[in-house]
Amino acid sequence: MPASIVLRIRGHAPEAAAGHGLLGCVLDLVRRRDSALSAELHANRRLKPFTISPLTLDSAGQSDDGAKLFRLRVTALDDRLADVLAGQPSAHLRIGDAEFDLAEVVTDPERHIWADRVSYERMRETAEVAATGPSAGLTFHTPTAFSSNARNVTSLFPTPELVFRSLGRRWNVYAGSCGTIAAERLDELCAALRVMHYSLTTRSVRLAPHMTTKGFVGTCEYSVGRTTPEQRRLLRLLAGFAFFAGVGLRTTMGMGQVTLAPRHRSVAR
Repeated sequence: MPASIVLRIRGHAPEAAAGHGLLGCVLDLVRRRDSALSAELHANRRLKPFTISPLTLDSAGQSDDGAKLFRLRVTALDDRLADVLAGQPSAHLRIGDAEFDLAEVVTDPERHIWADRVSYERMRETAEVAATGPSAGLTFHTPTAFSSNARNVTSLFPTPELVFRSLGRRWNVYAGSCGTIAAERLDELCAALRVMHYSLTTRSVRLAPHMTTKGFVGTCEYSVGRTTPEQRRLLRLLAGFAFFAGVGLRTTMGMGQVTLAPRHRSVAR
């Protein structure tokens, strides 16, 4: 069952924290509760079952000692990891050299716009019964990029092929008994999709103190035009799944945070 969990933490760090530090914080949090799962996450697995948002100022208020309240959103694509992240971890967290106190763990969408937990079965059922139109818009809230065939070169445009194959791979790895998406169905969808409108900007993102990369943020609308209801449902299913799965490279370091537009405010605001 995919989950989106908001950790509200208090500390003195700057609003921006490097991606490697965010990843280390989450892995350490998991290690404290489930060492075996932590070892699995450290293993060389290409499609990690989680994403991490940037560290973002959550409130204008601060305590008498100057500490600020931040939010760190972590999504999980399987139940075991979701349960670990949603539990009450240690009261102290570390991101890089900065220490934080855990103020709250939020999983209820009624309490935070970036929190939610929905089963794969429910996502598929919703896509089946919803009045799906021929188009879907995605909002790329944090810098997003894709690997390309050229060595050390990334792609900075969300083509249908790059976006929906990324989502389809993640769905097929983690949806389990809910059923995979057949390769031919995904091929047909990617071939039918067209970009109808986009408003994108290139931004730099810091992954470590001396390491930066680039990605794009903004919105992109995709359409399947006059095609089958099945393809429209698949478009809606994968576009909605993006909220939990993320898209593209380095989603465990704050990149590729995506939602079905215009559902959410920017996670990086």
